[in-house]
Amino acid sequence: YLDSIGITQALFQAGLPILASEAALEPRDKILSHFIRPGDVQAGESTFAHECSRAVRFVEQLTHRSLALCDELFRGTSPQDGLVVSELALRCFMRSGAAVFFVTHYHGLVERLNGEDRLRYLACKLDHSVEPARYTYRMQPGVSTESDGLLVAAQHGFSAESLDRILAFKASRGEIPEAI
Repeated sequence: YLDSIGITQALFQAGLPILASEAALEPRDKILSHFIRPGDVQAGESTFAHECSRAVRFVEQLTHRSLALCDELFRGTSPQDGLVVSELALRCFMRSGAAVFFVTHYHGLVERLNGEDRLRYLACKLDHSVEPARYTYRMQPGVSTESDGLLVAAQHGFSAESLDRILAFKASRGEIPEAI
């Protein structure tokens, strides 16, 4: 959904129609994005080092009139370290006064940033009323209190049962040992 926010802002600023039943937008001096794409990380550079270097350049460009879009910053390190540096980044972004959309799976940020009245939380949830559960692709106000990661993994064939079937089949063909 971050791509949609950036595209909508760019269309608005170009004076073109946007796809929305209603919107409240204001011009921004910059649309900054922090998305790590395949091939971005250079040989000999860790993912986390790359994320940190890009985040510093990102902050150097940020103004109170900017729109900043950040997707899963600092996932290239341990969850504990990622949580700490994500908090540091968010506090910096808040201080800048920029409009920031910060997508993360670090649920602990909610507790660490408790009391920050400048933050608004959005959550995307699965629709569990249908089988199999599916993405709604709709953002809702509030904090995500649950994780559907194991359900999504199972829906895409990554469960103990499905992996056991794959390994049993490969063993029956002699592609891997029967048991280790």
